[in-house]
Amino acid sequence: MLRWYEDEYAHACRQVQCGRLNGEPVFQIDNQYLDEGRSEGVFLRLDRMVETPLQPLTVLSTSKVFRAGAAIRERLGDACFRETAAPIGAALSPDLFHFRRALAEGAEGHDLLEAALAPVMPALVTSPHPALDAARYVTQAEFDRTYRSILREPAFATKNVLFVSGLNIDVSPREGFPFPFTKFVPWAAYARLRDGRTFLLEQQQLAETLRRMPGENPDCLSFDGTIEQMTTAPEIRIPIG
Repeated sequence: MLRWYEDEYAHACRQVQCGRLNGEPVFQIDNQYLDEGRSEGVFLRLDRMVETPLQPLTVLSTSKVFRAGAAIRERLGDACFRETAAPIGAALSPDLFHFRRALAEGAEGHDLLEAALAPVMPALVTSPHPALDAARYVTQAEFDRTYRSILREPAFATKNVLFVSGLNIDVSPREGFPFPFTKFVPWAAYARLRDGRTFLLEQQQLAETLRRMPGENPDCLSFDGTIEQMTTAPEIRIPIG
């Protein structure tokens, strides 16, 4: 899924060029990125890049040349606008474009992960750690969705509820270890008590609260011990038919 977005972004980085025309900073933009009727791909936020109204200085065979807007000229600096036009490259930042794509659909309907990540795809394809940032965004979105579900559900009104959200990161196992290590990165937590009190802990507050917790838990269970106890207990037979 991410590969399609990365390829489209890389192509746009090559087809949008910075340069100068008669000494003025300009963008030379391939005609496909000026066609708002396209169904899929990268769409430039031209109002943030070129002077408006969108009147080209020069019309070429496969592209048009526009005067660069004052704000982006100041942001990118003269080094980006050389006499010889060159691809904009990584200077095509997330605020300068967005994606439009029909969501992939399979036997179970739309790809829910792609639908959730679509709004932040510009940030993901320009990130040095796209997979981590994608996981972080999904964690944030899922916490917000679950938090609001708890608020709306009357069944929780008479119960003590603690909802803790975070991200599990698998670390490759060291030599001699058969399984990876899992690290939990807390994101946020919400508590709703039956006496009406509520607590919403953001990441820093949650981390500080967890650090203050005692290292020993008198109510903890041994997973291996519990499984062993279940396997040695007398079998319970349930008649069928």
